[in-house]
Amino acid sequence: MMNDFQRLRIKHILYAALALTVSMPAAAMSMDSQIRFDYVASVQGEGRWECGVMSSDGLYEVGGQARFQISDEYRVFAPTLSFVEMGDAVYYNRGAMRGWAYESDAGEAVIDLTISQVTQADDLPAGYQWSRPEAVRLILNVVEEADPSLRGPYSLQGTLWDDYGSSPYTCYEKTQPELLF
Repeated sequence: MMNDFQRLRIKHILYAALALTVSMPAAAMSMDSQIRFDYVASVQGEGRWECGVMSSDGLYEVGGQARFQISDEYRVFAPTLSFVEMGDAVYYNRGAMRGWAYESDAGEAVIDLTISQVTQADDLPAGYQWSRPEAVRLILNVVEEADPSLRGPYSLQGTLWDDYGSSPYTCYEKTQPELLF
């Protein structure tokens, strides 16, 4: 028979094992992925990530800006500003996305976001509408740049899903001081 001390010790061992199991994904993450996530989150101040769906001529069809905050638990919060040019005007949509940063089975650093809120959106002309927040998902890989002197050491490459389907989506570090948010 176990005494109270032995039961208490087993209980603490089980809690410790459970805590290790819960925290294992972050602990098991490679140093390379941790460095990539730290860098993405470090782009602050006058810096930001310029993002968008690229057209065939290399210009953004739908553009945006984002900043990424990544917690110790690899939760991601990203204030966003999206814009689209229609006719002679530019229309803006401000909001935030939330999600997770994790390392894929292939060892890639991945940021997986779903939009959680829109705080302000301009009305679009001619009956066009912004995508519904619940229809938006963005998955980005943190990719090493071939020439870091051009746009920084990493870019974010992935896919945007919204009411209009899926599109390749790219973000590059931007450090110019003119900020839209």
